[in-house]
Amino acid sequence: MREMAKFSYVVDGTCDGYNTNFLKSSKDVDKSKFDLIDVNKGSNPNTKGKSCYSISLQKGIYILSKIQIIRDGKRSKSIGFVKFNLIIPIGIKLNTNIINLLDEGLGIYTDEYVDS
Repeated sequence: MREMAKFSYVVDGTCDGYNTNFLKSSKDVDKSKFDLIDVNKGSNPNTKGKSCYSISLQKGIYILSKIQIIRDGKRSKSIGFVKFNLIIPIGIKLNTNIINLLDEGLGIYTDEYVDS
């Protein structure tokens, strides 16, 4: 668990439609660095449960993300998304499988907070 100090994480996505659910792991994470994508464009009920990965380069950091299409619980049939982001300072090397870390982080969050 020593590696946790090397990076931060952010969970964001839709909640009640266009509102953004934003949970950050540390005070040094700046929400303005996150250019939220609208995965609702092109999404439909057949895409629920699908996921993808993304990489974003920012000044001094890179952001690795896993995005999953979900059902927005309070809007019953509407499609939304949840995104688990790892924020890693440029120059830091993680000695772990990043895909597994993203999968596990998103899984923990969705198990706790996302309706199936």
